[in-house]
Order: sequence, then structure tokens, then C-alpha cells
Amino acid sequence: MGRLTLLMFLVVGASLAESVATTLNFNPVVEVDRSGVFLDQVLNSTKEDAVPHIRLGVAPIAGQTVTWTREKAADVIKQQASEYYSTNWTGASHIKITRKMKQLGENDLKELMIACIQEEYLKGNGTLETRFTKPWTPISVPDETITCRVLELPATGINYSIIVRIELLAGKETLGTWQVVTQNKVWREIPVAKSNIKRGQLYSTAEVQMEKRDVLLVRDSVIPSTEDNLEFTEAVQAGQPILNRSLKVKPLIKRGTIVEAIATDGVLNVSLKVEALEDGLYGQTIKVRNFQTRKEFNAKVQNEQSVQVPL
Repeated sequence: MGRLTLLMFLVVGASLAESVATTLNFNPVVEVDRSGVFLDQVLNSTKEDAVPHIRLGVAPIAGQTVTWTREKAADVIKQQASEYYSTNWTGASHIKITRKMKQLGENDLKELMIACIQEEYLKGNGTLETRFTKPWTPISVPDETITCRVLELPATGINYSIIVRIELLAGKETLGTWQVVTQNKVWREIPVAKSNIKRGQLYSTAEVQMEKRDVLLVRDSVIPSTEDNLEFTEAVQAGQPILNRSLKVKPLIKRGTIVEAIATDGVLNVSLKVEALEDGLYGQTIKVRNFQTRKEFNAKVQNEQSVQVPL
């Protein structure tokens, strides 16, 4: 064999080998996500990285199957990736394109729903724990990031037992709406009496500790406070949560206290002893009684020992 003949044989052989190595075939079944249908999903090659990731079209709706004939696929490739167009395709004659799916179980749905309620409704005011009153039948959803949106809650908000209407989405694609009945707890750290607390005791002096409780059972529980002027309006037993109704701002003047009533007219000041008929905070108007005349009138609280009488 001459050198020229041998050279031509080697060149043709190499070209044939390269052609065989990069043969492109249509796949019979293609699973895609919502980003679309891509060339490297439709075609397979015996050579690694021979087919680029070029978008050919939109993805089908979840749960639906779109079928491309070989001719349809060739036409799409000719329009979107003309450099890979061929008149001699191999592989499947029909290409079934579907969304890649997964099963969404009860625990998965709970996580999605709890995350949504936490962010939109509880807003950091506790941790939601929920269970379904009826078993959830797993459903097929796209194998993608799924989000949950709460469409409807009771007007009273989160209660022990409620009906929740939800919507599931894959991106902007709505997958459907469902209604679930849930039983709930909302856990939050609240102040609890560490020892017995007496009526009239200041909150700042009481032995209080923080404990995690279901606040759906103690809705009136207070937010921890460091105010010095809060006092207990009732006795609280050790281990009991501290409720809003158990506290009030300590008045400067208490009912039955003898204080000085001051009336001012220019440089003239007149004062007399009166009895407070009501508790009063600073700047608050309360009813008082003149000891001598027994006449009742209104006066504004100035401090712990005096009130101002308007003229």
C-alpha cells in the first residue's frame, strides 16, 4: 500500500470513527422541570458533552405529557439549534416529554404549611405544632421546589382546631387547592410564677421564670416586662402562668389615700386635705372628697401626695 493510499485510509477511518463516536439519538422519554425542554434532554450521544444545554421550548404542565414526533423534534432543533440539525436522525420515532414528579406526603405538606403560617400569621410569636385530623393521601407534584400559600384561616386566627384552605405552587404554577382540618398548639416562652405571689406585689420583685407553654391554652399570658410600676391585682400560685388580667400599672395615688388638693389662681395658692375616691396615675383625673364639706369634685394627679384642682 502506497503512502498516499495509506494516508487517505487513515483520514477516512478517523472521520468515520469520529462520526460514530458523536452519533446523536432521540430519547424516547424525557423528564423536565418547569425551566423548559433542552437539547441535551431530547438527544443523547455516545460522546460526553457532545450536546449543549440549549432551550428548545416550554415545559408541559405538571401531570401532562407532550409527544413530539421525530419530524416535530427535528423542526424545533432546526429553529432553536440549527447547528445540530440533521436529516438522518436515529433513535425513538416519538418523544414523550413529561415533568419529573415526586410524591408529597403528609410530613412534607405539614412542613410547607407550618412555614407559611409561621411567616405570615405568627410572625415570631410562637412555634406552631400541628397535626391533621384525617390522614393525608400523598399526591404527585413536580420534583422541584414546592411552596404553600394559605388562602383562608378562621377570622379568629390560629385555634386548637381549625379548617385551613391552602394552595400549592411550583414557581408561579398553581398545582391545586386543598382543605385540611388541623389540631394545633403554639409554643412560646411565657412568665410563670416560681413561687406564690401576693396581691399588690410588684412584678419586678416577684419570683418569675420563663417556661415554654402552649399559648392557645393561656391566651392572656403576658409578655415579659421589666417595668417597675406593675403590680399584681390577684394572688398567683407557684407554677401558674402570669396573665394580663393579673397585672396593672401601680397607681401614684390609691383609693382612700389622704392627699393635698391645690388650687392656683395667679400667685394665689389654696390647699386643703381631701380623700381620693379612685386610684389614679400621673396626669389622670380622679374624683376626690372635701373632708369638711363632704363635697366631691375632680382633680388631676400630680404626684403621690397631691392633686391639682382646676379653677
